[in-house]
Amino acid sequence: MASFCWIRPLQIGHGIRRGYQSRALLRTAYLLTYPKGRHPYKPLLFLPTRRSSTSMLPNTTFMSSSKIPPDPQSNLDEVAKNIHDDLRHFKHDKWGWVLYRCSYGDDEAWTRFQQIIHERSRKGMAERGFPLEVANSLEWTFVSDRTSFDGASRDQLRQHFYAWAAAAEKTEQLRAVDNERNWTGDKSQRYIYFIQVDEEALRSVVDADPSDSLDEGWVNLIRCRDGDLDLDWRQREKENVDEEDGDEGWMMIAAHMVGPDFYDAIGRMPQDWYTFYTPPPGLVVY
Repeated sequence: MASFCWIRPLQIGHGIRRGYQSRALLRTAYLLTYPKGRHPYKPLLFLPTRRSSTSMLPNTTFMSSSKIPPDPQSNLDEVAKNIHDDLRHFKHDKWGWVLYRCSYGDDEAWTRFQQIIHERSRKGMAERGFPLEVANSLEWTFVSDRTSFDGASRDQLRQHFYAWAAAAEKTEQLRAVDNERNWTGDKSQRYIYFIQVDEEALRSVVDADPSDSLDEGWVNLIRCRDGDLDLDWRQREKENVDEEDGDEGWMMIAAHMVGPDFYDAIGRMPQDWYTFYTPPPGLVVY
């Protein structure tokens, strides 16, 4: 049984280090990440004006705090706010990833896997007070087709996902059809990444010890950008990347990361991927 340490970001320059035991054949992996300020505060611009020492101060009006209109998002969970802002930005009504079933030997295990993903994410959002607009917009899309996906490779899944994503944004995000941002190449996380659940990942999740919070299993997060589909380019880049096949577009992530926190953290910009990327069999825990 291999072990490794991870560092979970709390504040810039601070972290908690813990030991983590995994049944996977993992090399020692260290992940250091920093929280991303996706919505930084805008600095106030102060422009002094010249006035004489005898000029009077302008009249000051004091307002009772009880009369200040409340900001409806002032107490909103930061992750919920980020997802809400992205939905508004894209004019989307759904968020969440597609999960491909690639192992078909145990239907009960697959059913249990889906329950775990649903229950964990829904419970977490409820405990943190996610607004219904965000919570009800979550959709994990589970894809199960033995003929097409039993033992499917990452590249086979990418080909299917790429075609699905091109059509899905038009059929499931009806308000976004006339959104000019669709033509800029800007995409939400739902149409950039997907989850592969092979036999090892499936068993790692459903056979985990529920009494051990650190024994939760993993899944494979796969990126699907244009470069990931270019096999010739990957062949040329093999000498410059850690993966033997030149594919840096996938990583093993802890199962609990199939949820709003990492969905928000992974972002949609190309450089965001390498904030977290660890070559398999290293396991990313955030």
